[in-house]
Amino acid sequence: MRRLSFIALLALAASVTAAPPPQPLGQLSVTTTPKGASIAVDGTKYGNAPATIPNLSTGDHLVVVTLADYEEARRTVTLTEAAPTATLELQLEPVVGLILVHTAPKGAEVQLNGADRGKTPLLLSDVPVGKHRVQLSIPGYQPKTIDLTVKDRTPQKIDVSMTSDSAKLTLGSDPTGAGVILNGIDKGKTPCTLDRIPAGDSKLEISMTGFEPYVQTLKLAAGQQETLTAVLKPIPSTLTVISIPPKARVYVNDQFKGESPVTLKNMAPGSYRVRAELKGFEADARPVELKQAQEISEEFRLAKAGGGLEVITDPPGVTVLIDGKEAGTTAAKANDAETTSQPLEIDLPALGEHEVQLVKKGYANKVVKIEIEKDKTATVKETLTRRFVVDCEVTTATDVYRGVLVEKDVVGNVTLEIKPGVIKTILAKDVRTVLPIKEKPAPKK
Repeated sequence: MRRLSFIALLALAASVTAAPPPQPLGQLSVTTTPKGASIAVDGTKYGNAPATIPNLSTGDHLVVVTLADYEEARRTVTLTEAAPTATLELQLEPVVGLILVHTAPKGAEVQLNGADRGKTPLLLSDVPVGKHRVQLSIPGYQPKTIDLTVKDRTPQKIDVSMTSDSAKLTLGSDPTGAGVILNGIDKGKTPCTLDRIPAGDSKLEISMTGFEPYVQTLKLAAGQQETLTAVLKPIPSTLTVISIPPKARVYVNDQFKGESPVTLKNMAPGSYRVRAELKGFEADARPVELKQAQEISEEFRLAKAGGGLEVITDPPGVTVLIDGKEAGTTAAKANDAETTSQPLEIDLPALGEHEVQLVKKGYANKVVKIEIEKDKTATVKETLTRRFVVDCEVTTATDVYRGVLVEKDVVGNVTLEIKPGVIKTILAKDVRTVLPIKEKPAPKK
């Protein structure tokens, strides 16, 4: 066997690597509050706290502790040869959610699970994981309740439009500027917005001078918003037309409305042309302006269109005919001793020539031609010639009387003119019959 040299042995020894000395081992005790958290050291799970983890080498170790609904906890623990054992106590923080609460309008009171938390807009940054109830309230609005679940730290936003606990009415009118009364309270003039109207029935009154009142009962629910435009009805006007002399024919916008005096009701406001016409008088017309709810009178003093006629007769009681139409009867004067009548005044609308006929029983008719001039009065003064025309027969027990009937009084006495100028009165006790005698017509020529 070949022997190695001393130098070769030294070289062989130097070429061989020396083995490292064994490293000392340590241990770590981990406790958590609350208990039961899962423990991982350097990525290796070691069960749930509290726990003691043996056989850990000296040096740095990363400890991660997790528990449902709690924040993860991380710690670095260093084990040394001088201190190979360590104890780690961890207080776990619960996971809390972030909730941002907004309302319209702002300023709503926020309660979380019955506890006051402030007013909106509000950030709740300490809401535990789990189910929660958020209650919102603000004066004048219906309260709102919202249920939510917090699962993690992910922010949640609550955005709520609060519903009024009363109704709102946007009100207008045609025409505008009408007074508004709601439930007996003055609310100003239209257009306007009425809020805070109690739910249920409300009485609305809208009024304006010259228009009929608008009254309505509104049934509104809480939170309801309504728009209403009230169309006001004008109060009609009244027009009374009077004429002097009366009985004039009245026309409004060329439509006949009757003889004056006439009252025209329910007329709409506006401009009208009113005309009055009466035979024998000049027509008169004028514009009339009617306002709402107005009552006015218009008087028409009509001027004569033609002339006049004055008739005086002897005796009185004579019937006067103008162009064949009866125009009146002359009347006796207060003094019966006078044989002439009072003047009979007659208006004649037509100018020019007219025929005047005077008629009285027992007298010969008389015809007179007259000329009527505008605004002038013609006079006819005539004496009629007496005629003795037998017109009555009275029978008594012993006689028969014929003559002109003068009078039959209330007790039955009969007075006859039996001959021209001869008057006889037959007492009622003697009268058997009173018979009329018709005048024989004149023979035709």
